Amino acid sequence: MPKGPCVFCGAEVTGQGEHVWPSWFLKRWPNSDRFYRMVLNGLPLQEFDHISRVMLPVCGDNRSDCNGKLNSAFEQAAKEPVRKALDRFEVVEGPEVMAFAKWAAKSLLLHAHPSSTYSSLQGHAKRGQSLDLHRGALTPLLNGALPGDLTLWVGVLDRRAPNVAPPIQRVELPITFRSDGAGGSPGSAVVAFNVPNGKEVVFHLAFHPLVDVVHPLVADGLMTELWPRVPDRLELSAHRVMGARDFDVLGVVFGQEPTCMQLEDGERLSGPDPMGNYLPMGNYVTAHGLADPRLRE
Repeated sequence: MPKGPCVFCGAEVTGQGEHVWPSWFLKRWPNSDRFYRMVLNGLPLQEFDHISRVMLPVCGDNRSDCNGKLNSAFEQAAKEPVRKALDRFEVVEGPEVMAFAKWAAKSLLLHAHPSSTYSSLQGHAKRGQSLDLHRGALTPLLNGALPGDLTLWVGVLDRRAPNVAPPIQRVELPITFRSDGAGGSPGSAVVAFNVPNGKEVVFHLAFHPLVDVVHPLVADGLMTELWPRVPDRLELSAHRVMGARDFDVLGVVFGQEPTCMQLEDGERLSGPDPMGNYLPMGNYVTAHGLADPRLRE
């Protein structure tokens, strides 16, 4: 049972908290066939021979409490689209793609929260591997909205298939801040689930405050953006398939640059360019707040 204040409102959690992977989702597999694996911020956390029960301190079980609001905002609309896409590998279209994408993004975001606990880790800490969004950034979830600068991609893996991911340049995301309070520390999470046809569906979530990003495997059709640019149609059965080692490539696509970038009001970063730089360039500041001697052209 999770302890401590609710990650949304700060109230003391007296119930069991939030099941990040709900029971209706966990029941998709027999107990002996719940394989999944995950990577947080580029570091493998663990591979599991069953889906870990992930708990998060969230208050209440009523519709008016934070737990109930999450259920109303995400779970109810997602059940059938998730079953279509992941159980039966059927085509998902229109509003169902939106419900599927929002549910997956919300679930991965809470899955990677620093206060989440994993039953499969048997109480061991996650060693700082998390997406640490402040409470204000999470509050929109209670109304069915997702934080800004959050992007989700989906792909399909088959351990029997050849590896097809091309060599990529790791995207180093900077810590950003602006005088208006915007910005923050970036992070990423990759989670893969086995599905009935022997393959795995992999979700890749990135939080990139004030930085516009492009996933390097989208151009080759290996990953498809689900959020915020929601496709009209999702057909995972026809998706290009990656091999076993391609999962390792996904795990290192995004990294965190060890510096902060101070931006002007209203400014964002785009890139990286072929040299790994983001433009427009803000004033570089180290993570310890000391000015960096690099010059702007």
